[in-house]
Amino acid sequence: MTTNSDFDMMRARGFVRDIETIAAMRGWTLPEGYTAAKAMHAAAFRVSTSVEPPAAPPEAPSKVESWVRAEAERRIAARERQAVAAELVERTDRDAMRIALEEAPRLAGMLRAEFSEPLDTFRELLRSAPREVTSHTTTEEFAEHTALLRGSDELTTLANIRARFAQILDEGVSSKDQIWLVMDPTPDAYLSVVTAIATDMAGAMPANVEQWERVVQVGASVAGFEGVRARVARHLEACHHGGYSSPDGGMRDKTYTEAFALAGKPAAIGRNDDAGRW
Repeated sequence: MTTNSDFDMMRARGFVRDIETIAAMRGWTLPEGYTAAKAMHAAAFRVSTSVEPPAAPPEAPSKVESWVRAEAERRIAARERQAVAAELVERTDRDAMRIALEEAPRLAGMLRAEFSEPLDTFRELLRSAPREVTSHTTTEEFAEHTALLRGSDELTTLANIRARFAQILDEGVSSKDQIWLVMDPTPDAYLSVVTAIATDMAGAMPANVEQWERVVQVGASVAGFEGVRARVARHLEACHHGGYSSPDGGMRDKTYTEAFALAGKPAAIGRNDDAGRW
């Protein structure tokens, strides 16, 4: 972690607070080194802010000189003690932040793995759960509908956490491209459908059942480190081949398979290029 200004430190602390909050929310454990550094920092801070009470005044005029000498030495020692403690506060603060920020890739990888289960559950619910409830809705249908809503909320929570990790890890993901953190089109996805989703959801993550259904239908997974770049590049290349390389000039919508076939490339090229990068 390189911090060259007060702004850098403030930004790093904000990231560390986010990491702590995310870890607590997901039930993840931060390394012992982080806990130890935080304890050391707290102890150093207590020392740096502690104030020793002043010495009692001299009892007699004959003791004034020795009292002044002793009090001066005590105050000099107290200032030195606090200065040394303040240095330790800063060092342990940086140590704790460094450890937390170094954990970000591992935690992002855990998030990526945890996304699969709620995604599969959501897919299953899409097949049977009613989108709306009426007076004729049965108890079982209501339960499925509620589970579908919860599933959508869980996916949105995980997607927003991934977006925060993109900031923490400085992946350079723009707000308009953050949908690609969770949209991972399959070879049989149509280019126009994917483009429409990327356009409609530019600047925001899917936030309800309808939006998640659109994403899931074309393909979804949490991107690995800098995976957005590979996903966007793959889509742009597919659109290029589907238009300029096509005999119909792009008049007919094509799948990724069809678009890449025009260039003699496999449909899965670029997909999951980020696999294992965590």
